[in-house]
Amino acid sequence: MTLMRYRGRSGQSYALMNVAATTQLVVRLLAYNEPTTATRRSLVSTSANDTAAGTGARKVRIVYLDGYLDGPFSEDVILTGTTPVNTVADDIRFIESLTVTEAGSSGANGGTISLMTGLTGAGTVIGQILFYLGGFISSSWAHHYTPRGVISHIGAISAGMALGPASTLALRTSRRLSDPTNVTLASWRLSAASPSFSFYPAPAIQVVGPARIDLVIAPDAATSGTIYAGFTWNDV
Repeated sequence: MTLMRYRGRSGQSYALMNVAATTQLVVRLLAYNEPTTATRRSLVSTSANDTAAGTGARKVRIVYLDGYLDGPFSEDVILTGTTPVNTVADDIRFIESLTVTEAGSSGANGGTISLMTGLTGAGTVIGQILFYLGGFISSSWAHHYTPRGVISHIGAISAGMALGPASTLALRTSRRLSDPTNVTLASWRLSAASPSFSFYPAPAIQVVGPARIDLVIAPDAATSGTIYAGFTWNDV
């Protein structure tokens, strides 16, 4: 387990997502099921190539916060293909991201990699790194956790809709420990099949931790399309 320096830490949370309904959803490539407790977890792939000496993903980094939304912490897990590998850390709850940090000759994961709620692959899926045309490398989630005692400054929001319906995009937050109610911070309109746009709030939108920040899409029609969206953040 490694404690990551969060004061002055900056990054971006970006994802793509296929849409085909009018349901309001966080922009994520695959589902993220937020755990309700902090404990040890396990990682497993659908491909035997995702292993320490394989051509696929060899090592995955879990960036997470504990049950008090302290952190972020990280753990690098060496994969063993289709055999689940347990984490060493026993305080994993809120998952910021999953990223392939080391790979073989393919340069990416050879299968879909899943973070499971239990040990040795037991339980249900928390989140995944999808295998698609050589791998996505990361979990691809447009969300960010603001640790306890930290303020997140949102610097830029960008989005684009490929061959999809007009939609509403919103930046949303919720205080995960005391009140999980969602609060909308800002919203924008995307035209059908719109080119990408970027918005730079001035002053920067501030979110006081502990909290989770989500980028949410709400299509006007149940028309198939793909949304590309994300935001930058700086934690101080």
